[in-house]
Amino acid sequence: MSNQQNQNKPPVDTIRNGPVFVKIWEQHGQNGPYPNVTLGRTFKNQQTGEFGESRSFSRSDIEKLIPILPEVHSKLRVLEQMYKEQQQNQEQAVQQAVQQTPAQAQGQTQVMQQGQQQGLQAQQATVMAHATPVQAANKAPSHDPKM
Repeated sequence: MSNQQNQNKPPVDTIRNGPVFVKIWEQHGQNGPYPNVTLGRTFKNQQTGEFGESRSFSRSDIEKLIPILPEVHSKLRVLEQMYKEQQQNQEQAVQQAVQQTPAQAQGQTQVMQQGQQQGLQAQQATVMAHATPVQAANKAPSHDPKM
């Protein structure tokens, strides 16, 4: 069983071409997170009608994988850079925290929490701005004078 299945985390991305796919996963090692990929092919079981995944490929499947590999490679490079920057930022934060007095560290924590809260509020506002309004029930207009 793979790390991905043990963690029950979805892949970071899935790139498809017909029945073949490449899933990009976030793995964690001694040096921090890194991307990893799995290749596969979906199929439909003719007897049960259920869909499954296979790790074996025919020649035509390989031909379908080839066009998506440059995109996979590009996404891996972006993720590697992002992980590297995250690790550098964490190391800088640790160095700054070590140099701070307890009062400064608490103030820094409060500022970070406020920033996170503002970020969550901004995400919520974005989701709500793009949300589809619920349609009112199809009712005849009320003739009640109180309304």
